Amino acid sequence: MWGRSSKGRHVKKDVLYLLLAAVAVGMISFGVTTLNPQKPPAATPPSVAKGGLTATTATATTTAVGSGAARAVIHVNGDPITVGELQTAFSALPEQTQQQLASEQGKRAFAEQLVRMKLLEQEGSRMGIDKDPAVAERVREARGQIIANAALQKLVADAPDAKMREEYEKNKKQFEVVQLRHILIAYEGGSAPPRSGNPMPVDVAMKKAASLVLRLRGGADFAQVATAESDDVNSAPRGGQLGPVKRGMLPPEIEFVIFGLKDGQISDPVRSQFGIHIFQVTSRKTQSFEEARQGLSAQSQRERLTAVVESLRTRARVDFDPKFFPPAPAVKAPGPGSRP
Repeated sequence: MWGRSSKGRHVKKDVLYLLLAAVAVGMISFGVTTLNPQKPPAATPPSVAKGGLTATTATATTTAVGSGAARAVIHVNGDPITVGELQTAFSALPEQTQQQLASEQGKRAFAEQLVRMKLLEQEGSRMGIDKDPAVAERVREARGQIIANAALQKLVADAPDAKMREEYEKNKKQFEVVQLRHILIAYEGGSAPPRSGNPMPVDVAMKKAASLVLRLRGGADFAQVATAESDDVNSAPRGGQLGPVKRGMLPPEIEFVIFGLKDGQISDPVRSQFGIHIFQVTSRKTQSFEEARQGLSAQSQRERLTAVVESLRTRARVDFDPKFFPPAPAVKAPGPGSRP
């Protein structure tokens, strides 16, 4: 039987540690999700076993309370553990562990480890740990994050397809993707080191890049020049290939250059914090609505989240303790004759 095997004993032993870790990770995850609502929900893992112990997201578990999740199925020294608690704790485990527990024996083994965690909680209360100010503060923080996340899920839902499609059609050019390659020349003060030797002064690096541009525009093979001359150790062996680039992935000054190039055109030298670049766009396409849907949804959620939170902030009364937050020093008005 699975539950009596050596592997099974190890799995049961590990589950308790995973459950304890999942409590901390879960609290952090609620906070991260609050800041990143664009993250798509994880795929629902398989059922653990018959009897209703199904891995669902915490949000789904909350909505299911009225339909059985509040039913107590275990009592530990009189304290209940509900179906909802089992579901929430199980969904926090790694998917591989969930699969290992996908049997009747696994269901019971998981429940046994949850019992042990409940016993630790009871022992902590007996010791007065729940009264410790630092612990109480962490509990309050976790509670606040969970409630804020649940409010976020209700306030910032996915935009209707029709609205996202309208946004897509209006800004179709923003969903252009180019296949890009480049040659990088390192310079003194840039963050990319040269492949060999010392970096050149920036004016010398610019002259070298300009000479390479002349060679390329004269018919030299871009891939061969990139392999021989580029200081980008990752792309040089691939002939300078950077792969597909969407708008918003690169600094604005670089994006302006590359999306203004025609296919096959060689750019003038472009300086960045990394080095001096020479770009070439080899092909381009516009993402379909389906390809752009995730990005559109994320953008819509961010915009609505900002609007909701700023509206709440505008209407809220917030009092800062002046002893803890002293007023900012006054900015002196410019004197006569001073330049603005």
